[in-house]
Amino acid sequence: MPSVKDIKLRIRAVKNTQQITKAMKMVAAARIKRAEAKVKSSRPYTNKMKEMVEGLIGLTEEPNPFFISKPAVKRIGLLLVTADKGLCGAYNANLIRLAQQFLNEHKSQEIQMLTVGNKGRSFFAKRNVNIVDSFHTAFYPLFSEAQKIAELMMKNFLTDVWDEAHIIYSQFISAMHQKPQQILLLPLSGESSKNQGEFLFEPDPESVLSSLIPQYISILIYNVLLESRAAELGARLVAMGNATDNAKKLIDGLTLQFYRARQEAITREILEVASGAEALK
Repeated sequence: MPSVKDIKLRIRAVKNTQQITKAMKMVAAARIKRAEAKVKSSRPYTNKMKEMVEGLIGLTEEPNPFFISKPAVKRIGLLLVTADKGLCGAYNANLIRLAQQFLNEHKSQEIQMLTVGNKGRSFFAKRNVNIVDSFHTAFYPLFSEAQKIAELMMKNFLTDVWDEAHIIYSQFISAMHQKPQQILLLPLSGESSKNQGEFLFEPDPESVLSSLIPQYISILIYNVLLESRAAELGARLVAMGNATDNAKKLIDGLTLQFYRARQEAITREILEVASGAEALK
């Protein structure tokens, strides 16, 4: 059995860890409110942009290049959005597992990966995956950062560097629930939306659609970045809350063990004194 001193040192170490996890939980709880507000405010705009694009599809005579599927998919671009740091439970592990599953399912195609976040980049860089570029965003992602990613992905698709472009990220459902997602970004998929009413477009629907699609793709990626950040904070909030609760349970168990060890030490000393007194008689 460990000595009383060893148990005291372990209790002190666990208490120090508990203070760290409790502080990280409080920070995540304070930050997630702002991140969640940004996600909720971006969703209506994204949905309205999608509605406008779908409304324009049926009014254009010539197909837009962003909607044209390639006859044979040989090269695929994959944007993987993970966190820069750990201590957020299985958040990064779930995204990496989904990305690894995607790579296994497309072994016959050439995969070129873009990464946002250090965790995904460092994991796949060690496994000889072709990472063509890495991006770093502000803690609360900016639209300009999403535009840079969108411009690269659109350029690679239009110049036939990629035949398809996919995104893997974590969807924010609630602070307690995050869901890893894999979506097809390019080519865009959309059917002509009905019941749009009569609209007049200047100069013509084709020109409006051509200018609207880059903004639409940028806002899609911006929404992905916002969802990922909110999901990361939610996962960290839950993980640090669980770690704090587990530390408390461990401290309670160690405290009970400490009292037992101290009582045994006291009892042993009393017996030694009593035995010494008997020996002197």
